[in-house]
Amino acid sequence: MLRLFVGVGLPTSIAEKVGDRVDQLRSSFPNSRWVPPANYHITLKFIGEWKPERLAELVDKLKSVRSDPFSLSLNGWGGFPNLAAPNVMYIGVKDPQDHLVPLARQVDQLCQVVGIGDEGRDFHPHVTIARKAQPLQNLSQHLSTNQNFETPEFKVTSFALFRSDPSPQGQVYSPVEHFELRR
Repeated sequence: MLRLFVGVGLPTSIAEKVGDRVDQLRSSFPNSRWVPPANYHITLKFIGEWKPERLAELVDKLKSVRSDPFSLSLNGWGGFPNLAAPNVMYIGVKDPQDHLVPLARQVDQLCQVVGIGDEGRDFHPHVTIARKAQPLQNLSQHLSTNQNFETPEFKVTSFALFRSDPSPQGQVYSPVEHFELRR
């Protein structure tokens, strides 16, 4: 079985900028599981376990996505499900033209056609930077002092189907297929 998700990868320069700022938080949360910059992405749809023999069917369906390229930036910090007891630390997404939500909706609808269920929650675009491995005390205070963090805008011209494979250092995300955005 393959473990898959659909997402938008970040340009290297943006991932490095985020990684530099994240490095400033690491010492305050030493036992958190930090996501390496190479794995930073915006998830459009979590698929989960998928049979390899059905991969072509999924890829063919995702090829039918239609969306113009658009620009985003990352800004602010947060925690899921909330800052009082977060399981995930993230950086928010600023989508001034509101292209990401319709893209995620379209991907979700196409995935449902091939039997991938709805996640049952609203789409909240973000980039996960850490997962909880200890109580994240004072997270709200730490993140509020970094609230002004914002990356330059970057162009989104494609999305990808990624696979997630375990390694001794954590999950490794690898693109299976890239899909260019076009009308």
